[in-house]
Amino acid sequence: MAVDRGSNEKDRITDVFWLVEKIKVQLSEFAELRGRIRANIESMVDLVPSLEEEKRSLQNALVDEREKIVQMEDLIPKLESQRKDLRDEVKRKQERLSRIDNQLRLLSRAKTRKA
Repeated sequence: MAVDRGSNEKDRITDVFWLVEKIKVQLSEFAELRGRIRANIESMVDLVPSLEEEKRSLQNALVDEREKIVQMEDLIPKLESQRKDLRDEVKRKQERLSRIDNQLRLLSRAKTRKA
């Protein structure tokens, strides 16, 4: 029985050493993981200012572009009105040109008859 008790104690001591070694390995792995997490957090923290600047820049660009859209929407009816006026003016000038061509033809015929 004394042998069994000594053997059991050795087994328990071996188990304890084995557990201690296992815990050491796990602590080492945890420390390594913690270091990688810390590095990731630090790199994310470094990104925050540049992301905030990009956000501000995009917000400003959106405001500017929305203002341009409003300006264009206001300008479109004015341009359409100007286009209509220009088309009317072109039509008047074409009609005037046609009348002048007719008058020139009539004058040319009259001149050739006189001659």
